Amino acid sequence: MKTHLTTMKYAEIKSSFPSILITILIVFIVGIAVSYIPQIPYNIREIFDGTNLFYNTLLISACLYTGFGLPTLLTMTLARNIKAMAIQLPFATLIQTTLTWFLVRLTVPLESIHDILGTPVLGWPWEWELIMRFIALFSVPSLLITLSTLIALSLPLRANAIHSYYKIIFWLPAALPVLALSHVILVKYAATDNLTELMASGGNLISSVMLTLWCLCLIYTATLLAYRWASKEGINLNLTILVTVVASAPLAYLFLVLGTESHVNKYNQTFSALQFLLSQDREHLISGIELYIRFAIAHYGGITFLFLAQFPFWQTYMQKRAQTQKTTATRPVA
Repeated sequence: MKTHLTTMKYAEIKSSFPSILITILIVFIVGIAVSYIPQIPYNIREIFDGTNLFYNTLLISACLYTGFGLPTLLTMTLARNIKAMAIQLPFATLIQTTLTWFLVRLTVPLESIHDILGTPVLGWPWEWELIMRFIALFSVPSLLITLSTLIALSLPLRANAIHSYYKIIFWLPAALPVLALSHVILVKYAATDNLTELMASGGNLISSVMLTLWCLCLIYTATLLAYRWASKEGINLNLTILVTVVASAPLAYLFLVLGTESHVNKYNQTFSALQFLLSQDREHLISGIELYIRFAIAHYGGITFLFLAQFPFWQTYMQKRAQTQKTTATRPVA
């Protein structure tokens, strides 16, 4: 039997066009705003090159959908066969993150990529080491989107709800080895200290777990919103969504504080990792409530973009599911 995803009609896909155009427009507006806000770090401003803003907008939008939307689509497909998920998920994640790499490589300056992944040190030909480290990094949010999607698919109270929750168990043997390998590649055998020096205790398993939980807070909130909105259950915010959205910021902030270094000694200064990441520069360090407010803005901004990346896939999925249920309900009983 064909799946929901392989039988999508053009009309169903076409219904997602408005949300895609809205996303492109928002990215374009953000690109213009970034160019005129001095508080934005230079590494972010240089991505939105003013001379090629429209071109970069399309590339960034493509990165957004490929990096944070495509895992939702893959999960909807793999969830149809739970017995094969543990085997298929790592390979699907590998393909998705590799595709994302090539789009990011076209979008982000190589210098900025080196700032995060480090300069190659293994002597591998071409850019294979960068690709390996990028896949290790991006596999984390990709697998967390998969987990969040499985949870969202299990939320409705229906006859097979227990079976749906059971699918989440198959995520564990598929995802945990990949997450552990990502920790080894990115932290234990890091090519640069640009990341590890910002992690608590210079980067250990506990700090990696805390940062993974921070990422999960961000992703699950966005996934829940996209799911509820696409299913027409979230237009009027219910208590579950309200609590999740409101609680996500302080909870994510807690995990981020626990996972990052509180005293970074560099450039003859001492500052926290969050001050380094959220301040305009080292001469204008922020702290206290101002630091949290700036974090909250970035947090809900991230949720917005994750929501936009996932919503078209949820919208198409829900439309196909509703059509299937309608067809089943009107089918004459033999």
